[in-house]
Amino acid sequence: KGNKPVRVIVLEEGQEEIGSPGLDVWMKKYAKQYIGNVDAAFSADGSTGDWNRNGVLTLGLRGGVDLEITVQNGAEVDLHSGSYGGAILNPIHALSALTASFHDPKTGRILVDGYYDDIYNFSSEEIDRMKKDFPSNKEFRKTASGGALFGETNLSIAEQVGMRPTIEFVGVYGGYVGDGIKTVLPNYASAKIVSRLAPGQDPRKSLRLMKKHIKKTALRVAPGAYVSTVDSGFSNEPFRGQIDSVSNRVAKKVLTETYDGVEPKVVYEGGSIPVMRMIQKYISIEPALMAFSTKDNMYHAPNEYYSIDQFKTATRSYVRVLAEVSEFEKKGRSEFELKIRQKARRVKETLQGGINGAKRGLDPALDVAKENMKRGYDTFVDGIRHVTGKQKKEL
Repeated sequence: KGNKPVRVIVLEEGQEEIGSPGLDVWMKKYAKQYIGNVDAAFSADGSTGDWNRNGVLTLGLRGGVDLEITVQNGAEVDLHSGSYGGAILNPIHALSALTASFHDPKTGRILVDGYYDDIYNFSSEEIDRMKKDFPSNKEFRKTASGGALFGETNLSIAEQVGMRPTIEFVGVYGGYVGDGIKTVLPNYASAKIVSRLAPGQDPRKSLRLMKKHIKKTALRVAPGAYVSTVDSGFSNEPFRGQIDSVSNRVAKKVLTETYDGVEPKVVYEGGSIPVMRMIQKYISIEPALMAFSTKDNMYHAPNEYYSIDQFKTATRSYVRVLAEVSEFEKKGRSEFELKIRQKARRVKETLQGGINGAKRGLDPALDVAKENMKRGYDTFVDGIRHVTGKQKKEL
């Protein structure tokens, strides 16, 4: 249709489910060089709205970090529960006490000291936007296969999912777990944790706080136990987007056209897509999520699927994205993005100025040092010539 040509960079990776550790290393080292000069960025990961009846602008994603706790009683093998029960520490008892210490059972709040300290303070406008398009409690339970509701009191589900952290136990094991019964006293028990992090939280700090909580609590609830922790490296930062960015303005227009004039809903998702925060951090641009999977696609289940119609909708939409992006010039950037780039430029100029100033300060000293070295060399050569009788150039 005569649109201006668009340079397209496709970034693919396969470690999203484990926190994208390899991509983070690559982005930190090469992002500015290879993808630094872009006007908009889009991720096809994520989900759309009401079973493909409308699009979605995702303005928030939680980060994540993992941890595994193992409690041992010192025995080399499982013991007979009759011969040793009541006299030897049961690791499952100790682990249960440890896991129970993470939450207030009445309010649902996390009891790890300092865990809420760095959370971004959402404005009332952002909270209203978050709640406006969120499904009702009944609809939300339906997407969770009828799961019972539970979370921090005095908060809507939209707030619980979009702006608060979680500490979820995703696996517990120890002792005999087969069919029937086996009367053993286990020698160890373990629990796997995934903590979803709210905007503002740092994964490394959150991990330290959890480990500190476990160490302190273990001394109180299981003083005779051997308690250890290990993390697999799943770690990614939360993402908070800007609704007026170039990428989101393009996505809004395209999705409205794709769904026959129905504007996209605005959501803050509870899941994690690490690359979104990496794009913000390493190339200083606001990315947009423009995805087409739906809640009934059975994410992470054995029968997860993506329909042909979804592929077609996604293809048509991204063709529109190319047309829309071609119309944007640098002036189309949001004020937020311009400020980030201006600050980055000022920091770079300040650093360069400091380096140049230091160099100017060193140059005179270097000249003096060179002159002194030359004089020292000449004196040395003169001394040898005096002893040997040879000319300077012969030496």
